[in-house]
Amino acid sequence: MFTDITTIKKGVIMHQVNCQNVVGKGVTKDLFTKYPQVQEQFHQITKEYNAPQKRFGLTQHVKINDQLVIINSFSQLHNGRKRKQDVSYVDTNALEANLLKLDAYAKEQNLPAYVPSHIGRDWPRVEQFIKENTDIIIVY
Repeated sequence: MFTDITTIKKGVIMHQVNCQNVVGKGVTKDLFTKYPQVQEQFHQITKEYNAPQKRFGLTQHVKINDQLVIINSFSQLHNGRKRKQDVSYVDTNALEANLLKLDAYAKEQNLPAYVPSHIGRDWPRVEQFIKENTDIIIVY
């Protein structure tokens, strides 16, 4: 099984992005570095949806090739995390809705679906949601 989501060559990978047009770190930064077109499309969406609230809840599919698609999940309205106050800007309901979109799209394309572990604010809830409602593979 995969331990580095950036090594997947066949499937649909979804990761979470913010709606502020700010590049984060972690998985997002890793995917943007490996696939610059994913970052380009992330920034491009601001021209069509000029307000962060208009991007919130969207999924953006970026086709890398016939075997690989990366989805930007706009399920975090603001960017960052206030660790000292334990505040996260992730909207778990929006994330779960986008996970269902990922699962359906991957099935339509006859490709496996992947997400990184600990995606979202409430990982135990999100992990249970994925396992009970989808065929998404969690990359730990």
